[in-house]
Amino acid sequence: MSLLLKIHEIHNCLNIICDVESDIFDSSFKGLFKKKDYLGYEGILEVAATKLIDIYQSLENFDSGKPGINMVVMDAKNYAYALFLSTSQLIIINKSLGLKSLGNPYSMGKYNDDCKLFRELQSNYMSIGTKLNADYKLYGYEIATMEE
Repeated sequence: MSLLLKIHEIHNCLNIICDVESDIFDSSFKGLFKKKDYLGYEGILEVAATKLIDIYQSLENFDSGKPGINMVVMDAKNYAYALFLSTSQLIIINKSLGLKSLGNPYSMGKYNDDCKLFRELQSNYMSIGTKLNADYKLYGYEIATMEE
């Protein structure tokens, strides 16, 4: 599979993860009364996390022989892994909220700590994503015209 497709797959994972994150943390008036599908969210997030690791591993030994493209590859690997870590933390929060909805304990302090770590991991992948986007803009043509 081409580097271009792998980058698009990472973006697709991001969109899926962001949609689920939005549902999990929806605190709008309507969202407060909407029944959350924690088990469904977990399944979706697990699939996205697995896909991100697959992408990361497939890029592990990628070498185009061109420094600029290799920089984009490194950015994509770092981004996929950082997004995986953030998603893993979101899975923990989602699972804990799901268990709480069934009557199990999940203190506000633990929730706040979990969310703080999630936001830190999220900030990390967003920072890497900014670099990936900039580098991709610089080398996008070469990536698009690369032979597989």
